[in-house]
Amino acid sequence: MLLVAISLIPVSGYLNYRALVNSRNSLSMLRENYKQEFLQTPWNRIIKGDTPILGFREPSYLFAFSNGIEAELPITVEFGRLRLRYTYQNEGTASGVLRKVDLEEIIGIIFSLLALFFTHNAVSGEKESGTLRLILANNIARHEILLGKLIGNVLLLSVPLLAGFLMGMTILGLHDSAFISGQVLLRTGLLLIPSLLFLFVVVSFGILVSCLTLNSKTSLALSFLLWTFFVLVVPNISRLAGPLLRPVEPEYVHERAITAKMEEYKNEKSERLREIYQRYMVDPSNEEFWKKYADLRSPIIDEIDGKYERQLEALEEDYYKRKLDQKMTILALSRISPLSSFRYMFSSICGTSDLLEEEFFNWAKLRQKMLAKGVYGAFINDSVTVEPSFRDKVPNTVIGNIRGAQPLNKDEIVSDGLWSPRNLSVRSILIDFIWLMSIGLAFFISSYFAFIKYDVR
Repeated sequence: MLLVAISLIPVSGYLNYRALVNSRNSLSMLRENYKQEFLQTPWNRIIKGDTPILGFREPSYLFAFSNGIEAELPITVEFGRLRLRYTYQNEGTASGVLRKVDLEEIIGIIFSLLALFFTHNAVSGEKESGTLRLILANNIARHEILLGKLIGNVLLLSVPLLAGFLMGMTILGLHDSAFISGQVLLRTGLLLIPSLLFLFVVVSFGILVSCLTLNSKTSLALSFLLWTFFVLVVPNISRLAGPLLRPVEPEYVHERAITAKMEEYKNEKSERLREIYQRYMVDPSNEEFWKKYADLRSPIIDEIDGKYERQLEALEEDYYKRKLDQKMTILALSRISPLSSFRYMFSSICGTSDLLEEEFFNWAKLRQKMLAKGVYGAFINDSVTVEPSFRDKVPNTVIGNIRGAQPLNKDEIVSDGLWSPRNLSVRSILIDFIWLMSIGLAFFISSYFAFIKYDVR
């Protein structure tokens, strides 16, 4: 067991760290190239979308311990006037395959199996060998026997885990000092809380099964049957049951509705601007015409943009609210399994939990509103379908700065366009901590009452 821990934990941590380094290096190179291009591009090409305004998401440092939903999140977001476009990372590479095994999986799968190996005969096995009757013949309380077995088995599992964990941290610290300093070190230390708590739950569960059976073979079979149910069946059933209980249309259907609304926006904008567009855009270079057009256009655009901004926001909020309800249903059902609660705690500390998705999308929406006002609001970008008699007199599209309006500084835009996972919220792990602790105590207390009535003959 010690050999498994000191080999598998450091190796998985290092492979995940290499994937993290590659991801961060690619992101850094992508941002630097984008920054140079963005700073050199004139505003009219930016507003036109030839060089879009991008935001980047920085992966969590503790991705090395828990992949979580990291691979499911966008790596970049394109900020438009009224909508956002996300780009997702490409899966299927060798590093993508290797980083599926992490510390969270090692503890949740391998250590839980080992815990059952060590506890399935804690009581039933001693009954078969006759030592249980001998122990009870002495002046010792039954709860003390169970407590000794609980503490002994938790320590038996904890020592190899801590050895492998410390070895993995040493290797990572030698490669990157961030792992042994500051927030990263603090959060890494906090990973021991859900890890040891989960071991307590699994050991208590193994002892309970042993107290409910009369021989070690039955105990082992029942332990693995229940392990399969809680570890493999419950999480997968919850993922299937969630969409059935809270149905939500696929992403492409929602995207189609957004695209249709954007087409409606463009058509109405063209209709409402046509008259003044045909009158003043016969010569876009004429300062007087341009100013007059901008003045007459302003209230129309404010009305149309406000109208469709509210409609698009309502569509997005309704869709993501239903998606969130579906996700909450899945999370609630999956918490029947202690493994799920352990995973939610572990990934929350690592900054790779489902909370990350909501935080990132909220950041993107707030930033989009800021850019819509501070950048897009300073420019005219109009495409109008003119009447046949005007087709040779006015351009199809005009792009230019509104006189007197100053857009945000380009350096500020590219500097503020990086999102990193925020600091850990205690509230995000408190529910699962209480739930896991309650399950562990319930298992141990139940095993005590079962042991009181246990036939040792």
